[in-house]
Amino acid sequence: MTGSALVALSLLAVLLVSGCTRLTDPHEYLKEKAQSVPEQRNFTVCHGYDCTFRTALSLDEGEWAAVRRLFEPAAKSASAERRMIGEAIAMIERYVGARIGTDKDIAGIAYIRAGDRTQQDCIDESTNTTTYLTMMIEDGLIRRHALTRPASRGVFLDFRWYHQSAVIAEIGAGTEYVVDSWYNANGKPPLVTTLSAWQSSYGRPPIEG
Repeated sequence: MTGSALVALSLLAVLLVSGCTRLTDPHEYLKEKAQSVPEQRNFTVCHGYDCTFRTALSLDEGEWAAVRRLFEPAAKSASAERRMIGEAIAMIERYVGARIGTDKDIAGIAYIRAGDRTQQDCIDESTNTTTYLTMMIEDGLIRRHALTRPASRGVFLDFRWYHQSAVIAEIGAGTEYVVDSWYNANGKPPLVTTLSAWQSSYGRPPIEG
């Protein structure tokens, strides 16, 4: 294959992968993977890699009250709210993990663990994080960011594995940030950084700040 043909094929792959993950809104994405409008009392968690297992769960009033307290007082800046979001995602993961065994989920990926109910890949993680963000937005906890569609990077032809993450956009500024739980073990705050830094990285991108 000539160099020009390889470049063309790489560009086509980028377009195809981008189209698969960025052409539908977050609610449509969740509808495909789990449910359209998750809420505290009724949401679905993906696990086992590529949403092999989908478990219906709920959080009780005390658990959700603890999530709400993380946003009190309301953030005075978008960066402060992103830190709150990270802590809230970690807290929900701990509640969920204790119920379905994903408290054993390790950071990153190990293909030998595919099909293990306790483990989650980037598809599981990005879907669940999008679910949790939706729940927080619907409850009015997140005020400085809007939820956008999950984003992807890596098409093999660019020498990177495919990877996907949940994304939020700062209201007003429009800057998009990934909220990527895949990099850390269950119950740890996700990596939060700009979408542009994340998409251009060949490894773990620098965290915000």
